[in-house]
Amino acid sequence: MNERIITVTFAKCGTCIYAQKFDAKDAADCFGYPPTVILLGATKDVLGRPGVQLETFVPRVQKDRAGCSLHKRKDDFATQGSS
Repeated sequence: MNERIITVTFAKCGTCIYAQKFDAKDAADCFGYPPTVILLGATKDVLGRPGVQLETFVPRVQKDRAGCSLHKRKDDFATQGSS
């Protein structure tokens, strides 16, 4: 019988190059995708011309979330590039 120990690892958001520094709630901004543009409202300027108020948001991800299709492993000195 050929028995071997096989280690299976799954890509996590915390090990990706696109995830920024995690905060106290273990959430970080993900810069792998472009920001989402959200229309917050419409106003008029002094001359009465219509204007829109836009805001951009980047996705917030949890550290233990499974990696997406853009996942690229972050080089880490402590683990010799295998974080």
